[in-house]
This record gives sequence, structure tokens and C-alpha cells, in this order.
Amino acid sequence: MAGATTQRLSSSGHAGCHVTRRCGIAGLAAAPCRRRRIPAGAHRPSVAVAAAAGVRGVATDLATLRSAPPPLSEEAVGRAVEEAFQETFWGSLAAPRVLESYRCLLSGKVLEREWPGQGHQLANSFLEGLSAVACPDITGPGYEWLQEVERQADTILREFQEVAADAELASKGNNIWVPAARGDAAGYGDDWRTLVLQDRGYWDAVNATLFPQTAAVFQDLKAPTLEVFFARQPPGTGIKSHTDYVNFVQTSHLGLVIPEGDCWYKVGDHVRKWQNGKMCTWDTSFMHETRNDTDSERIVLIMRHWHPEVTPLERLAIGFLFDCLDAPTLAGIRDAQTKVQAHLGGAAHTGGRGAKGKGKGKKKGKGAAASGKGFGARPPS
Repeated sequence: MAGATTQRLSSSGHAGCHVTRRCGIAGLAAAPCRRRRIPAGAHRPSVAVAAAAGVRGVATDLATLRSAPPPLSEEAVGRAVEEAFQETFWGSLAAPRVLESYRCLLSGKVLEREWPGQGHQLANSFLEGLSAVACPDITGPGYEWLQEVERQADTILREFQEVAADAELASKGNNIWVPAARGDAAGYGDDWRTLVLQDRGYWDAVNATLFPQTAAVFQDLKAPTLEVFFARQPPGTGIKSHTDYVNFVQTSHLGLVIPEGDCWYKVGDHVRKWQNGKMCTWDTSFMHETRNDTDSERIVLIMRHWHPEVTPLERLAIGFLFDCLDAPTLAGIRDAQTKVQAHLGGAAHTGGRGAKGKGKGKKKGKGAAASGKGFGARPPS
């Protein structure tokens, strides 16, 4: 598309923005030359007509390029986002830790610590002062909603088994059992698959309808989830040790179909096994890995949710940064401000949001649970 510009934080999470520009002319120049077969007897356009059409096309591309706003530089994006943040969140009064987190991200500062009895923590998107426990106890404060989800395990499992047995599920749903789509997805195995119900706080309009009871469990609880999805790990596979690079979002697994035997996860220094109908919670800024060396597949329901010590205003501020970095243009930043201003009156709850889109909803073109490091990161677990 003429003048299309994409801009994102580099996969290393350092200050550099990776900028890709594609214009109509460059796209045409790079495209392979293909000759169109003209049936015998058909009208053949003259060279002059074809040339005139080509000139008109180039003129259109040039006009589009001239009218399109120039891409923002890395420095301009950083300044514009911070200025908009301070306008929206009363300087640094409302969410000082989030503003400092953004500045650390741009400067390349990382959080890396070795916690005795817990393990190695590594994050490049982090809030200072959050408790760091590799495997938090869900009977503690802030996890009451997880206890209730665990109590609904039988309902969730029963619905999953009924829906998964439908031979036409792939045609009815949205990106059913898609693979990981990260640049280093090889670390997760080609057979690792997900079925997404919620992504970035939005419920998938199609898949949530296929699993209404499961979706209702979270929606009725107003659970502070950002992602909810089923994950399938085949026998004889594992996920290599990695970090999710974010300390303000945690991950919980509800065991649904857990084979007996050598099927385990390791978070920090802790090695444990999943249990059917039981919840386990991880701080995935600690190094973590999984392994299934049984003869059966492992299926869990994965939730990514706010660390309970992140305040409602901080959640809103982090969401603002997500949106700005998703659309790093002046118009995108203004849209992010408008969205926040609409929510500021109800900042007491900034958990999951309603279904996004109509019909098939927004498809994940490259698979589920995909992103690089930094704000918005959601690598598979």
C-alpha cells in the first residue's frame, strides 16, 4: 500500500525503533515481472495506452506519497508519547512508575536480579517495587478471582471437551489451534498450539461465543485478565527456558487434561507438575520452561493478568502506552489519549474488555500469543 509505514520497538527492547517503509513505486520495482497471457483473438492494448495507464498509476502513487505524513523518527515518537502521557496522566502524578518504566525501556535499562530461593529475573518492561515471587500462592490477597476460576474447573473442562469434539470447529472459530508466531518460535516447538478467547483485554467475538460458559466465568468476575486461551502441548515436546520480559503481567494455568508421568514446568528455581482442576500462577519475568515427556498431550487454560500490586490507574497508563506503540503516529497517539479520557471516569476496573469487532472479529494473522519483547509482550508459555 502506498506510503504504508510500520514502526515498532526493536525485538531487543532497546531504544531503537525499527522502521519499515513501503511505497507503491518501491513495491512495484521489487515485484517480479509476470507476463499476462492474452487469449488468441482478444483485444491487445496498444503500447501507448499501456504506457499512459502506467504514468497515471505512478502519478497516483506520487500524489499519495506527497499527501501522506512523513514517518516519525525514533526520537520524535519518544517525545510525542511522553508529552501525551504527561498531558493525560497529570504529569507524573497519576502513574509515576509507568512513566519511569517507559523511560527505562527507551534507554535500554533492564531489570535483572538473582533472587535467593526464587531464581533469575529478567525484564525490560518493568515497574519498580513489585513483589517478585516465581510461583505466587493464589490463596494470598489479590488472587481471589483465580480461586473462583479454579472452582469452575469442571464447567470449563466439560465445555472444552464438548466444543473440541466438533469436527467443524476450525470452520466455526477464529484461528483455531494456531501455532506461536514469534521470531524465535522454534523454541516452543512446531506443534505448540493455542485457541484464543481473549487477547489484549478484548474478547474474541467468535470464539467467546463458542465457549460461552468459560467466557462468562471471567466476565462475571470482572477478572483482570489481558489474555485467556487454551494451550495444547503434544507429547515429547517442551518449551525452552525463556523470560517474558515483563514483571507487571503474570501468567496462570488451569490444568484441564494433564497426563500422568513426566509432565512438568519450571519457574525460577521451582520445578512442579500441573494437576487436573488446579490453578498455578507464575511470574514469567523469571526464567521458565515446560516439558511433556509422556505419551499424551497436555491441555491447560492460560490466563495472562495484571500483577495484583499494579494499581487501576497504572493499568490504564500501561494500556495507553500499548496503544501508542501499536500506532506510533501523531494520529495514533491522539486516539490513545481519547480512549484513556473516556475511561478515566471508571478507572476502578481496567480488566478485560468486551468483544472486539463483529462477525469473525479481528483475526490474528500470524498466530496466537505473538509479539516481541517490551510493552505488550505476550510470548507463549
